[in-house]
Amino acid sequence: MALYGNVVGFRYDENKSATKEFHVNVADEAAAIVLANALAPLLDALSGAAITSLSISRNLSLAGLQAAPTADIDVPKGLRLVFGTDFSGVNPYVTVPGVLPSVIIPPGVLDPAAAAWDDLFTELFVTGDYEDFRGADLLTLRDNYEVFNGKRRKR
Repeated sequence: MALYGNVVGFRYDENKSATKEFHVNVADEAAAIVLANALAPLLDALSGAAITSLSISRNLSLAGLQAAPTADIDVPKGLRLVFGTDFSGVNPYVTVPGVLPSVIIPPGVLDPAAAAWDDLFTELFVTGDYEDFRGADLLTLRDNYEVFNGKRRKR
């Protein structure tokens, strides 16, 4: 059995949104999808909010990752990387919680000498070819940000 998360996204009045995750222990991804599809109409019948997304996730091994937080790291001091677009009316973002002080410089901007940022951006935009919640390519979003309302990151 594997632990999956059924993640439901809601949109409320005035475009406020929230997500709720329900954990299920099932044999495989197909079983998790069946449960997610059964849960969605039940939530829809109870909530006045519009369900905007329904997805499943699987908990993976944490072997080799940091087991304890660095001293004095505070999640509210995280960094949000916002990517503006000219075509969607929304600004997708990537939030990195509890950012280490060693990779930012006053007054809270990216340290261009920190290789960790380049590694993250390369994985998001190039190697992994990640997308935002609408399926829009992050590399395209980044390019739109640079062209329309942002500044290029200095190398």
